[in-house]
Amino acid sequence: MDTISSRPRAPRSVRSGSRALVASTLVLAILGLAACTPAPKPTEGPTPLSVGCHDGVDPGVGDLRYDGPIDTRHNVAYMHSTDGTCSGAVEELLGTIVVANTAAEATTKCGVLEPGASVGFIGAEYGTPPGNWECFRELHDLVPGCYAAATPGLPDLYYFNTIDEPNGLQMGLSTNGSCSKDGPLATMVVGDDLAEAAAKCNTLAPGTTASDLSTDYGMQPGYYKCQ
Repeated sequence: MDTISSRPRAPRSVRSGSRALVASTLVLAILGLAACTPAPKPTEGPTPLSVGCHDGVDPGVGDLRYDGPIDTRHNVAYMHSTDGTCSGAVEELLGTIVVANTAAEATTKCGVLEPGASVGFIGAEYGTPPGNWECFRELHDLVPGCYAAATPGLPDLYYFNTIDEPNGLQMGLSTNGSCSKDGPLATMVVGDDLAEAAAKCNTLAPGTTASDLSTDYGMQPGYYKCQ
């Protein structure tokens, strides 16, 4: 009877070593593949406005002077100049600009930095990078004319339609809302708060401080008299 010879088999120790080598090779290959896989790029946020002067896109729009840093209160000033030089006087002292991917995100930031402020995209006016937003608070137009004091005994106030410039008001000697007797001239400014108004008053009428007209004359918040 023919004898069928069996295939020679390697010793158990050799076979175990071969399996271990194959496993190690596979592990190294997997690790090498992971090392070669590029990490995902972080999501890029909006580009903040560059520090300096920005000319308005349309003729006649006042220059914008951005002082930075971004996402901080009062980091921008709006100038009287319209030629990209940011020269001359400041038209509106200290605005606020934030960066955000969406209007909702900008509204949240503005709500912290400028409570009660609205949000507007400034790119259309100044050609700024997408994602730069302005926090602003609109004051209703104050109608020129005579205003009686809300507090009895205070003099009438006549508003000439001039804000943030010297002598935009005339204080009356009358106290009945008629402004029938002219008194001394005074200066009116707008401000986000008393400190900002006081700084304007000290520039326009050195030595004066700011009085809140919403208290004495029932005007909306934001109007102050230098006195």
